[in-house]
Amino acid sequence: MKQEQKISSSNIVIDLESLLESSMDGIWICDGKGNTLYVNEACGKFYDIEPKELIGKNVLDLINAGYFSDSAAISAIKTGKVVTKETKSRIGKRFLLTARPIFDSNGLVWRVVTNVRDVTEIFEINKKLEENLALSHKYETELEELRQEQILKNTSNLIACSSQMKQIINIVYRIARAECNVLILGESGVGKEVISKTIHKTSNRNKDPFIVVNCGAIPENLIESELFGFEKGSFTDAKQQKIGLFEIANGGTLFLDEIGDLPLIMQVKILRAIQEREIMRIGGKKQIHLDVRIIAATNKNLEEMVSLGTFRDDLFYRLNVVQIVIPPLRERIDDIPPLIVFFLNKFNSKYNCKKSLAPGLLNILTNYNWPGNIRELENVVESLIVLCPYDIIGVDYLPNNIIKTSIGLQENGIMPLKDAVEQAEKRVIALAMEHYKSSRKAADVLKVNHVTITRKIKKYNINYNSHEFNRGRSQKPQ
Repeated sequence: MKQEQKISSSNIVIDLESLLESSMDGIWICDGKGNTLYVNEACGKFYDIEPKELIGKNVLDLINAGYFSDSAAISAIKTGKVVTKETKSRIGKRFLLTARPIFDSNGLVWRVVTNVRDVTEIFEINKKLEENLALSHKYETELEELRQEQILKNTSNLIACSSQMKQIINIVYRIARAECNVLILGESGVGKEVISKTIHKTSNRNKDPFIVVNCGAIPENLIESELFGFEKGSFTDAKQQKIGLFEIANGGTLFLDEIGDLPLIMQVKILRAIQEREIMRIGGKKQIHLDVRIIAATNKNLEEMVSLGTFRDDLFYRLNVVQIVIPPLRERIDDIPPLIVFFLNKFNSKYNCKKSLAPGLLNILTNYNWPGNIRELENVVESLIVLCPYDIIGVDYLPNNIIKTSIGLQENGIMPLKDAVEQAEKRVIALAMEHYKSSRKAADVLKVNHVTITRKIKKYNINYNSHEFNRGRSQKPQ
């Protein structure tokens, strides 16, 4: 009987070992101290070691010898819990380890069975996937940049360096080839018409007309005839037929600027023209079918006007398919320096000159809040080009409101320290030159080298006999 039990137990051990050897995963068994008791053939192949060479060796010693980088078995012995870890072998393979502790009757770790799974191929696939995703993101970014460059190329006077304007350019690209109506919102002078032209030039309608209508500039009694036209003899002065702006824009884009200024009676007719895609001339008897894309813009709060009853809600919803909000220039400071350069080049070319800004002037212009936005900036740059007789434009030629802001006479009086120092330095040198009429005497009084005074006179474009200096003297802090 005992002999039969021995044979039976022996068979069980053989069967168990056969089962472990048949596993495609590695099996590593150690005792409660981390000493290796059993390693199956698959595990030996994973680590490129004969299993018999590992028997009796402690797992920590094998880690120290560089056979693998970590052990889930040691962690399982320490914590008494099932532990899963990723490890790397000395031949560069990666494995996922799951170590399960087995306890004796006293609750101590008696054995640890570790399942070893080769995840090298999975890891490589994940790595390649991550690389492909990164490459895809890179291509997507480059494509967006190319799209922006193409749009900017198509519209030479569109400057977009700030993140806000780049985002708007992306929206413009996405909607340009769609046929949806667009509503552009923003303060006066932010560039609503430029954006509308960009949408048109990037669209499939770019070879057809782009017609601008300033709804606030047309007298109320003429709006209908301007937009829809009239037939000969339809009223006293109608001596010949007139084609309206809707018809002129047929096939292209009609830009309704300052749509918020449109009288309620005309809003109904505009709504029907947009909704039905047809109009009737004043005095006409037949509908004229049109294919016109509508882009509207305003600096007013249309939603508030709708709630007040001064703007039709149905027209608002018809226009507001895609809404673009252009932030004021003060909220996109990154656009100011390139805009200044753009306008300098524009007006230098117009007036056949080569003028540039004195040091510090760009910072003053960049830090000004520009309540009139791009339109105000353009006018200021043109004014500087026209009024300054020198090739280097000095601070004194700035409008008084900008000068006062720059030297801290408004609000909290804060300005860039570098600009304040340069302005003070220029004033002191100019005063000394006016008084002593000599750069050498001025240098002596100011306790600086004559070469330094000469260089700074040239840097700040100081001419104590000039109108520039007199202007500077007249603009004292108040």
